[in-house]
This record gives sequence, structure tokens and C-alpha cells, in this order.
Amino acid sequence: MQVLGTDPQLWRVEVVLWTTNRAPRRETDLIDAVLQATMSSDFDDAACDVATARSYDIQRHAPDASVGIACWVRAGSVGGAADAAWAVVAPAADRLLDEPYQFWDLRVIPRSAILSGTTNATPLTR
Repeated sequence: MQVLGTDPQLWRVEVVLWTTNRAPRRETDLIDAVLQATMSSDFDDAACDVATARSYDIQRHAPDASVGIACWVRAGSVGGAADAAWAVVAPAADRLLDEPYQFWDLRVIPRSAILSGTTNATPLTR
């Protein structure tokens, strides 16, 4: 499994950015840039390394012109996981999207919640 960070706890972090209609075609490039920043980890029981992410907020869905990145992060806390992911995603977005974007959503999910069963309604359950 490919991860960001080296701390003991494993988290799945999803970052969604609101962009213009042209940006979603660069999402694959953004995923590749985040994947290049990862390193191998001894965890091997979780779903996909770096993938797309979407905002599933019941109150408001992200507009159609959004890009999202989901990745695994090893961090000591939920805040540390969010910071580590943002520290990689934001510069990659600055470099690759070639247009303004706004932060839309950031979700941090502990590995234990993902592996605990299908009743948690996460798409990452194995």
C-alpha cells in the first residue's frame, strides 16, 4: 500500500476542490502527482492507494466542476492526517490545475472504521 507520512495510525483522507468546468480533466494528473509523493507501507489490507473522491455531504453536494483525491495517510492524529494530505494535494493542485480552485471538503476516516464492516456505509469497506 502507498501512503503519505510515517506515523503509526492509518487514515483515509479525501480532499475535494471546487474548480471550473475545465479542471476535472486534470484529475488523473492530480492523482498521479499525489501518488508520486507516497511511499510504500507495510499495511496491505485496505482498498486502493490513491483514487478520486467526491463530496457526499447531505446538506450540499460539490458542484459538477470539482476534483477530488483520496489517499492513505499515516499520522498520529486526525488533524495530522488532514494536514499531511493537504500539504501534498494543495501544491499539486496549484501546479496542475492551471486555474483557481476553492477548498470544498476534507474528510478523514480512521482505518478501523473502514475495516469494521459494511454497516458504516463507506465505499472503502473491503
